[in-house]
Amino acid sequence: MRSVTEGAIREICKARAWSLWATAARSNHVHVVFTARGFDPEIARDQLKAKATRELRRSFSIWRDRPIWSVKGDIEFLDSENDIETCATYVLDAQNRKDRQ
Repeated sequence: MRSVTEGAIREICKARAWSLWATAARSNHVHVVFTARGFDPEIARDQLKAKATRELRRSFSIWRDRPIWSVKGDIEFLDSENDIETCATYVLDAQNRKDRQ
């Protein structure tokens, strides 16, 4: 399910010419770091969720008649390339280490 979700995110970013910096589907949420110039942030987020929903429902019957996501979702604005790099590093690597000693 994680690979389907991440693949859907990559597809829509490519189709919309959005810059995808990082994506990581977790057991109960998804992190995406992307740039969608000229798009309202809430609309861009909702388009990612809609594409992932379509692909998950197509691929896994368990999702066909039930909700997948919570309403809305957190949006953070990153002000510099350094902020993007730091956030992408967290999404791709650091969150896997946070519970390790």
